[in-house]
Amino acid sequence: MTLRKARVSMLRLVLCPIVIAGIFFGRPPGAVDTLGVSLVEFAGYMLLLIGLGIRLWAILYIGQRKSKELIADGPYSVCRNPLYVGTFAIVPGIALCFENIPLAILAFAISVAVHYFVVLGEERRLTELFGDAYHAYCREVPRFLPSLRHYHSPERFEVSARGIRRAILESIPVLLVPPLAELVEALQAQHILPILWKMPWL
Repeated sequence: MTLRKARVSMLRLVLCPIVIAGIFFGRPPGAVDTLGVSLVEFAGYMLLLIGLGIRLWAILYIGQRKSKELIADGPYSVCRNPLYVGTFAIVPGIALCFENIPLAILAFAISVAVHYFVVLGEERRLTELFGDAYHAYCREVPRFLPSLRHYHSPERFEVSARGIRRAILESIPVLLVPPLAELVEALQAQHILPILWKMPWL
């Protein structure tokens, strides 16, 4: 199994419980929407959009060039793993859309841990492929924490049809999270969906 396939499988194992918990762990029906609740939900929407934007930028930018050349410009001049950084925003954003702060913290921690070990393997492979050029790139560009200090981008870059298709397919489930969260809340209010654990922190 490749590192990417292993990462995807692990993330699915992580995300499924997050979505299930988001559906069945909620506020008691009839609870008043406070400013705090609205801010948490809004933060979730913003994280989804920010994370999705970062991932789309990286997907469209990398095109068919992955592992064929060392990509060190555009989003890859801001951090070495922009795709994963986008995921770090999306995963807790999903939990916050369901107004679940502890779940968001747990989801973020698990997502970072999963990707960290995957990235170590990817870095070994890229070192074998690109040698000293990759070492120099690593010295300038941080692994995860974005930095604009070395940002540069060509005036034009080629976007592949496969990249566009992947960007669309990735966008659909993320954009469905907010209406799903609203639907779950409405079903819980009508006692159609049970609430297994009432959240007292909002």
